[in-house]
Amino acid sequence: MGNERRINLKYFLITAAAVFLSFELHEFCHYLTGEYLGNRMAWTLNSGYPLSGSYLHPNDYMIVSAAGPAFTIIQGLAFYFILRKKDNYYLYPFLFMPFFMRFSAMVIGFRHLNDEARISADLGIGSFTLPLIVSFLLFYFVFSISRQYHYRRRLQGFTFLFVLLFYSLIILTDKYFHVRIL
Repeated sequence: MGNERRINLKYFLITAAAVFLSFELHEFCHYLTGEYLGNRMAWTLNSGYPLSGSYLHPNDYMIVSAAGPAFTIIQGLAFYFILRKKDNYYLYPFLFMPFFMRFSAMVIGFRHLNDEARISADLGIGSFTLPLIVSFLLFYFVFSISRQYHYRRRLQGFTFLFVLLFYSLIILTDKYFHVRIL
């Protein structure tokens, strides 16, 4: 079965789609939640934030912060169950990306608290408690599927490199070109 899994242009393009969709739906959830709470929001490639610079209510910040990771966890859970039923390695990037996103957000949290880290700190349970729990859960999904279908290091390595490439492109594009979606 491992010989049938080819790293080809189709896998590369599906990984690009997985990264873009995962990233943007995560950010869209921040945007949509803020709007739902009555805040006028902006949505860029790498953020959703109130146009006024602050939220209408103090709790809005925590709720909006939770919305993106909540979607990402649901995505990871959905693709975990889809892949448990049927081995389709072309869907694997949609499972890998949630883990990569939340793990990299945790690492970045050492410089700048991100989503779960802000919530964790606000709850008084330490800045890295929730990021560790979320990262561990999403890692379990990736590990379990990889083990179940014997995904080899080559697939894992190329998936990581493709995700890193597209993830970096989104972040750098947002940083240097300030692409505002809404």
